[in-house]
Amino acid sequence: WSVLAERYGRKVMLQRSLAAFVVLIVLMAFVTNIYQLVALRLAIGLFGGVAAMSVALASTIAPRNQVGEAVGLIQATQLASGIAAPFLGGVIVDAFGLKQSFFLASALCAVAFVIITLSYREDQERGRATAGAAGATKKKERGSLRSYLHLPIFVGLLVGIFTIQFVDRSFGPLLPLYI
Repeated sequence: WSVLAERYGRKVMLQRSLAAFVVLIVLMAFVTNIYQLVALRLAIGLFGGVAAMSVALASTIAPRNQVGEAVGLIQATQLASGIAAPFLGGVIVDAFGLKQSFFLASALCAVAFVIITLSYREDQERGRATAGAAGATKKKERGSLRSYLHLPIFVGLLVGIFTIQFVDRSFGPLLPLYI
């Protein structure tokens, strides 16, 4: 996927990945046997890649001297969603039912798709990356969380990552009950 991202752009690859999550998670609501579920989980593994694309995107849009911190924040978001997902996923399934939780999860992935589609411009990102590289020759400053929250797309990226990871990890503990 990274080769295609370099050729066609990171945005397109992230959109592809999010669209795959939307479709595959909806299909999970309709499985009738374990083989269908395994096939869909394998397809998510094959066509997903949101986490890797998000790290690549964060490293591109952050100023050069703040790339490490930006990637760290992305990874912290991914871990936080993995911690929250089993508990909140169980609450959601209890409240709405297992089948409906797949539809809700797919809707959240669709929201992440819309956020990325509307708030991220590939050509603007390249301009910022260049400006960040020029700024890196000046005094190296440590960025604060507030400075990242002012970067266009970064908040949307965090929300999207949290949502996708949350959705992906919330079904893990519940799938054995479904099976």
